[in-house]
Amino acid sequence: MRIKVNLELNTDWLTKDYRVIFMSFLKKILESYDNTILTNLYGTKEEPRKINKPFTFHVKFPEFKKFEGNKIICGEKAVFYFSTNEEILATSFYNSLKESKHFTIGENSFIEFKVKNIWIKPLKIFSEEKSVFKTLAPVLVNKKGDNLHYLSPVDKDFYQSFLDIILLQAKAFNIDIAPKDIEIEIYKMKKLPLTHYRQTMTAWLGEFILKAPKEVLQLVYDTGIGVRRSQGFGMLEKI
Repeated sequence: MRIKVNLELNTDWLTKDYRVIFMSFLKKILESYDNTILTNLYGTKEEPRKINKPFTFHVKFPEFKKFEGNKIICGEKAVFYFSTNEEILATSFYNSLKESKHFTIGENSFIEFKVKNIWIKPLKIFSEEKSVFKTLAPVLVNKKGDNLHYLSPVDKDFYQSFLDIILLQAKAFNIDIAPKDIEIEIYKMKKLPLTHYRQTMTAWLGEFILKAPKEVLQLVYDTGIGVRRSQGFGMLEKI
């Protein structure tokens, strides 16, 4: 299920590391409705939980102007896209937005989010074992166990690492597949340097063909592709 939310902010700029801000916004939404859901996804401060999370999100700024030093001059409007394969999670997210309409995050410098409109996007079901995807959010790919080095499609280890990530994601969601079941062909690509958690990363945007079982195509559409999907990366659109 995919949900689109139009937001109004109390500021016309954010730090370049803005995905972290929207991660806090998302957590606030879930916490406001049912803190149990938030705990199941993230654990507690005393016992953090690291799991392959069943969602992704993407942020657009309709009034974006420029990057300026460590700031993004984004305007006061934002569009937040949330996608998940879990109905309970989608329902909680939607109901919390309908009930509250106003969320505040931050301790010293507050950022306010006003909910203007919410839409539930039509479901997309995959009936064939091949699809063409366009990246909406940047995709991050790294070698297994290396969280500091990110690859682009021109790097020699990229395709094997990308395949390993998809296989691990499928396994986490109880989909039984073998490496031979997946083929990836990227035919449009551009590198995108960015900052996340104060770390410089190389992501990529583009279009690609993915051949895989229908369950896998549905999974990457619903929950994103690549690593750090729940941190605002890897959301796809079906072409």
